[in-house]
This record gives sequence, C-alpha cells and structure tokens, in this order.
Amino acid sequence: YFRTPNNLGYGDSSNWKRVVTADENVASLVMDENTYPCIARIDGTTYNCLRTPTQGLLPNTQISLASGGTSYLGTNDWSFKNGYIANVYANKYSFGSSGVYFRLDGDNKIALTSASAARGMEVGNLLVSSNYSEDASKVPINGIFTSGRIQSNIAMLVGYSTNITNGQLGYGLYYAGTMGAGMGSEYSSGALVLYRFINPNMGKAGYNVPYATTGTPTYLKIHAGALTLGVGETKAYTAGEEVTVTEYNVLTSKGGALSTGETLDFYAGSEGTGGGIGNYTKGGIWYWFSNDGGVVIGNSSATHVTLRTAADQKLYHQITTGTKYEIITEKGGTIGPLTISGMGSTPFVINNHDTNGTDIIQIFRVQGYNKFLVGWSETSGGPFIQRSSDNSCILIKSDGAYWGSSLGASALKKLATQEWVLEQLEALKTS
Repeated sequence: YFRTPNNLGYGDSSNWKRVVTADENVASLVMDENTYPCIARIDGTTYNCLRTPTQGLLPNTQISLASGGTSYLGTNDWSFKNGYIANVYANKYSFGSSGVYFRLDGDNKIALTSASAARGMEVGNLLVSSNYSEDASKVPINGIFTSGRIQSNIAMLVGYSTNITNGQLGYGLYYAGTMGAGMGSEYSSGALVLYRFINPNMGKAGYNVPYATTGTPTYLKIHAGALTLGVGETKAYTAGEEVTVTEYNVLTSKGGALSTGETLDFYAGSEGTGGGIGNYTKGGIWYWFSNDGGVVIGNSSATHVTLRTAADQKLYHQITTGTKYEIITEKGGTIGPLTISGMGSTPFVINNHDTNGTDIIQIFRVQGYNKFLVGWSETSGGPFIQRSSDNSCILIKSDGAYWGSSLGASALKKLATQEWVLEQLEALKTS
C-alpha cells in the first residue's frame, strides 16, 4: 500500500491505496501495432472475449437509425467472421462487397437490388400471404403458394418439361390437391392437349383422371394441323383411373373428315343459286340468294323453304311454294289470330324499353280502323282508355278518376264519387 501528500495532487492522502501487481491479470488499454487502442492484460497478452455492459455498446455520437447512424462495427478489411444476434434493426442488408443488398422501398416492400436494379433470388419454396401462420402448410415442396393471384404484363409459364414424350404438364390449374385442368403434351406424339378432368399418362400412352369424382373427362388436342375433341364416359371415377377416350374431329373452315368417314362440304352461293353446309349425298342445311334480294334457308333438296328474308327486310315462314307467314321480330310486323297461353299470372307483358320513354299504348282496330286505345301516360299521371274517333278519354290518377275531351290537363275533369256527393248533400243540410 502507499499514501501521498495532498500537495502532490493525488487526491485523498488520508487513506492508504492498494498497489495492483502484474500477477493479478490486470486489464489495461494499450495501443497495438496498428495504433488501434485495445484492451489487454498488463503483460500485453489479449483476451479471448470481451463482455459489454448491460445496455451494450454505443457509437461515438448520437444519431437515429432513420438518419443513417454513425461509426462502424468492423470494416471491409477488419470484418467479423460470425455474428449471433437475436434481433437486427437495419435500413439495408448488403452481401459482402458485391453491391447486392436487401432494402425496404418506398412502398414498404423488401427489394433485392444492386445499383438500383433488381436481382434474382434462390429459395427452396415461397409463401405469399398475409395469413402466413395458417397458409404455411399449403406451400408445396420446392414450390410457391400465394393467397392472391400471380400476374404478368408480358408472358407467364407455370411449370414445364424438357421431355414432351412423357406427357408432362406444361401449364395447369391446381385445386383439390390435384391438377384438375390445364395444358399438357400427349405421350409419344407430343401433341398439345388442353384438358379438363383428365391427365396424360406419364411414361406410357393413354389418359387417367386426376381425382375421384363423377364427371366427363374431356380434352382438345392440337396436332399436325388438326383439331381433335376427346371425350370419356360420364361416370364416377377413382383417382388415377384409366380413361377410355373417344375422339371426334373438329371441323373448321379448312374442312376435314367426319368421324363416320363422310365428308362435310361447304358451298358458297350467289344470287339465284344455292350454297350451304352438309354432305352432298346425305343432305344438310342449305341456303340460297333469291332473285328478290332475300335469303332463303331450306333443306338440301330445296323443296321445303322454311325461312325467308325478303327485300322488305321481314322474316317469313313458308312451306314449299305456299303461303308466306310473317314472323314477328323486335322490329315489328303483322300476324294473324294469336292465342297466348302461359303459366303464371302475367303470361303477356308489353314494355316500352326506350330510356326516354314516357307512354305505352295498345291500339284496337275493327276492319283496319282504330276504334279505341288503352295505355299508360307518365305525363298525365296514370292508366287511361281513349276513343279514337274524338280522343275523349277516362284517366285514373292517384286521387281518383278523370274524364275529358283529351289527355291534356286542362281538358280533364275529376269524376265525382258517391261518397263525395253524399258529403256535399250533408253539408247543404247543415248549412
């Protein structure tokens, strides 16, 4: 121990001070060969680890994380090998000196970039969901699950195979744990197949159903410039069950052969001559351009004409060369006696669908002359019945019935009811 006089400036001299010796492993702050201060034993040897105070370490001056921080924890030349940290709060995570880093962009989305350009990322699988705790189990091995849609502004390819002879899936819709619909390739032929409730077998010819249910396996095949529809039996299937498919040729303007071996012929018509679609020997549906400017549609022998559009732009029904009967369309027309028999309380409805319409009227004629009409007038305020000869009418409004020489407001007078007349007589008695 030692003690010094007060005038030497060593502080309290009334108490003895303990002298620390080198054999007590005293730590000291020393300068290393790079002139960096470090903590070492008094004999110059360094420690394996240093423990921070309870609250940790702080940089040389106060500055917030959002403002960028200050000071370093290691440098590019003096880097730590491993770091074990429970929680890391940072603005950017860089990968060495490559320039590639994670950051949070202005939309609060994590971006992997380098020099402001997007970079690729390799992952084992990927979950995109705001409800990740429940959706985590839905992620396929080495696959992607998203609770929203996947969208592309240019092109999209979901899954593909480098070997088309194995009937691998090219694009599929995945639901109920299986590929239920999509596009694939047929074994050996390599034909492109658009399928629904049917999958091409892998490694062998044929097809199977993807899951157990009742349905109709169907596909559309494109191969060698031809289009083929394949249809399986409608029944209850077990998962993976083989399907016997019947194929049907799909006919286009290019032509083609029917499944029965008969050809389907296309003929172009001109004025006064026929054209149509069907088999030349078996018959079909044919059309003609008639000399009066209409279009006639009938059977292949041309002896029974069923529909006719004449030059007056009306539609008719005609049996052989007999009487023509006009077919009523939205454009209007004239018909003979009409009986309406429908199920329900409103078998017949008349509607004015003009967005600016205010009235709807039904005219009744005798020997071609207008006799009276009934209808609804929005401007007059209710339903009415009117004589055609002098326009006199009866109108029902919300406050009663009116009669007048026309529907004009000034011409209409309210009709007195029995109740109103009795009230007036009673008033006269009391007065």
